[in-house]
Amino acid sequence: MKLKINKRFVIFLIIAILLVALILGALVYFLSKPDYEKYQGYEEKIKTYGFDTMYDNKTCTTKENVTKSEALKMVISTMLNITDISKMSIRTDETYSNADYVEYAKLMGIISDEDINKDTADDVAKYSEVLRYVENSKKILLKQDPKSDVEVIIKNYNNLNSEMQIVVSDLVSNQILPNEKSNIKINQKVFKGLLNELLINIAEKLNTITVADAKLNINKDKVPTNEDQYPYILSNVDKKIYEYDFFNVYEEDFKNPKETYLIKREFYQAIYSRIESFYNLILNVDYQTINYDEFYNELSTYTSSKPNSDEVRSYVEYVKNNQIKLTGSGKACLPAVYFDGERYRVRTKLTINISSPNTRNNLFVFDAYSGENYEYGKDSYEITVDTEMLTGFDFESLYIYPGEFVSSILDNDGTIK
Repeated sequence: MKLKINKRFVIFLIIAILLVALILGALVYFLSKPDYEKYQGYEEKIKTYGFDTMYDNKTCTTKENVTKSEALKMVISTMLNITDISKMSIRTDETYSNADYVEYAKLMGIISDEDINKDTADDVAKYSEVLRYVENSKKILLKQDPKSDVEVIIKNYNNLNSEMQIVVSDLVSNQILPNEKSNIKINQKVFKGLLNELLINIAEKLNTITVADAKLNINKDKVPTNEDQYPYILSNVDKKIYEYDFFNVYEEDFKNPKETYLIKREFYQAIYSRIESFYNLILNVDYQTINYDEFYNELSTYTSSKPNSDEVRSYVEYVKNNQIKLTGSGKACLPAVYFDGERYRVRTKLTINISSPNTRNNLFVFDAYSGENYEYGKDSYEITVDTEMLTGFDFESLYIYPGEFVSSILDNDGTIK
């Protein structure tokens, strides 16, 4: 017996199946599609920290995919806060994408040759791969061992392999990864928005953009009114230090600290150390022990040009003849480094103690350089100055401009004339 087939029913059934397939396909697509809007806000901060130009195409556009070698480069440059790996004395004959960073990472043990090579350098990175780059870089470059002092509540955490559990637990404990009751998509392709989030968390939670273990400020009460002039604010610097006006010699060439950070951030460690050493020298003078050769030679290592030897010799004799004794220190208040249109300036907090029974005039080297006669009316000072600096022979790093600091005092109470 033959069954009659209703053609209309068959057509309807096929259409229904196709519609269901289409709906399910669309549902899967939208559920798996990254929430790009969630990551848009990271673009501006990436630009503030200067990481955007490290991407291969010099942009941090959220939706763009990231290659393996590019992701590794971004992680290393954020960990070390650098823009040029060649300064790490790395040389390679390899010519594939970001080979200098990749070969450096292999040398340091961050990755193996199987992880990235000339055949895979331009493959789109998976999230699991990038997390391993972060974890290994943190351990090797920052010398920080994994920790697990936070209960991980990520839904599929227990489904991860043991190695990835250690990675995720550590990154959650360090607040680099969010600890949320949702699945972590280990195998998803990495796009810039996702990586931007990681890089900002690395910079802020591991303090890789600060100097001398300084911490970023998270206290709203300590935020200065001119916060937008700075790339970041430190917790150990009083907000009024940041709020002092800037010297502005040539308006058209002036660069505030936020702008200056983008071009000089790699030298902030050297700037910080140089400021500290310079003031440690000139604020700690004892007429009983000062020696011209030692004083002049050390002074010359901190200044942008060699000081006038006759002036320095005259100062040393002046100290001895007037029994001058000074103690003190100077600390750079980073990231308050700016360009006044003529010279760079670094906001510096000075602590000074004076013992000088015979004179209160021109107590510091360079005071007499300008032909002025500076008088110090108190035995101790805590003052803020904008130390003048110039580029040195390498045209990149900054050195102290050999001049008096009195004209750069921001909070003179009138006792220094």
